Amino acid sequence: VRNHVQIGGATYIIPNSDTVVLGGTTQKGDWDTRPRAEDRASILARTCAAVPSLRRATILREWVGLRPGRDSVRLEVEGISLQQKRLTVVHNYGHGGSGLTIGWGCAGDASRLVNAALAGRA
Repeated sequence: VRNHVQIGGATYIIPNSDTVVLGGTTQKGDWDTRPRAEDRASILARTCAAVPSLRRATILREWVGLRPGRDSVRLEVEGISLQQKRLTVVHNYGHGGSGLTIGWGCAGDASRLVNAALAGRA
């Protein structure tokens, strides 16, 4: 596998230099951090259907990642007071499981907000 593959909502295949990451699941309200056999089977079925050669892969590690989500992304500037100082905070969160997909665009927008804040325009 040489290229990132996104299949529908939660299913992804991400190649690294010598490994491939397969995922995932979307389970609202589930904060259990233990890997489950049924999730593994579902992930393997979906990813192997897209890339059959993955059936020969060895599982090196399993983990559960918690991605708290919101109804929408929060990307904005806020002025706050902390210990009698005025600070500018750029918020960029709430991407949930879509962070890999939309994070690049939001990072560019957040960068522009940070630059504007540093220049005193925020």
